[in-house]
Amino acid sequence: MPAQPTGSQTLTSSSKFTWEITNFTQLNEETEYYYSSPFTVGIYSWKVVVYPKGNNSPGYLSLYLEVADSENLPNGWTTSVDYSLTVVNQSTPNSSLKRKIRSRIFCASSFIWGYQKMVTLVKVHNDGFLVNDTLIIKVGLVSADAIVAEKQVVTSPELLDSYFSSLEEYISRVNDVPVCCSRSPSDARCPTLEEVQDAKSSLRECLVDLVTLNMKDRLAEALLTLSRAKVGLSTSLASSVRAFWNRFEEITSDFLSFEEINSELELQKLLKDQMFSKMKKCHEQHITLKKLSKQIAEEEEEYERKMGEIRKRKEKLESDWEVLLVESQEAKSKYEGHEKKAKDAEDKKRIAEERMSTTACSSLKQEFA
Repeated sequence: MPAQPTGSQTLTSSSKFTWEITNFTQLNEETEYYYSSPFTVGIYSWKVVVYPKGNNSPGYLSLYLEVADSENLPNGWTTSVDYSLTVVNQSTPNSSLKRKIRSRIFCASSFIWGYQKMVTLVKVHNDGFLVNDTLIIKVGLVSADAIVAEKQVVTSPELLDSYFSSLEEYISRVNDVPVCCSRSPSDARCPTLEEVQDAKSSLRECLVDLVTLNMKDRLAEALLTLSRAKVGLSTSLASSVRAFWNRFEEITSDFLSFEEINSELELQKLLKDQMFSKMKKCHEQHITLKKLSKQIAEEEEEYERKMGEIRKRKEKLESDWEVLLVESQEAKSKYEGHEKKAKDAEDKKRIAEERMSTTACSSLKQEFA
């Protein structure tokens, strides 16, 4: 890798980078290009590349912006930036040469952009760009990734894929949770007489459910009557009635609390099921978006391939244009030379004709006319 020329490299908070290349005229002529120190804007590291003798463009200074360590970035990386490259005129700052580019796409196949003919070396050496053998280059760069990162909405494809993969496992675990399987009445054995009597007793006790129908006052009146009764009740039933009546307020209050809790439980179960359904739908949409992302990546690759072909055609066009310019200038120069010679020959012819008209030969021709 080419050596880096000495100089200061400063990255400011406004995403501007300044590179002062000292001892510019003493740079090693055998080294074709030089890198600045890297600087970070957005989520990528950048560096400036300068060709002091031009990149296949003798007589010019070539200048580029490059994504540093692009070979180590993940497959499919891409970023869009607005940037400017400036060669500072230290004598007349208003005469600095600035090139500004908007929405330039950098990717694995196009990780360096810039200008092959940024400025002529004649201007660099003679028009105030080089002072004390120091050349100053400035870069202004705004990364779309940096803007999005400030809003905290940037998520890499790897993180997305990792999250939704874990979500798929989570959904699978939830679906695998065992559920209670109730037995069919046809599977139940015929109960004994004792079990039937116990069930009837439990049913009477569960009449407290009338509280849910706002029957608390009627239940209290019935219990009060039964608690005073001297006949018609078995000893055990009378005992149960008295026990219930003694704790009537506590039991009804607990039951109402239970009903509220049960209602909350049913609500949370309903909301849980809704969120689970939404979670599954999000995962299904992720699968769809992942397929779309793959399709876009393929289209982007095709676009980059076509852009590469277009750039080659453009470079050939510019090269042919330059050759045409040289041929045109040469033809124009030769035309002007021949035009002058033709004028000189025409003047000589006119002078010769004038001389011939005054000679004795002309007089003799007139005698025979």
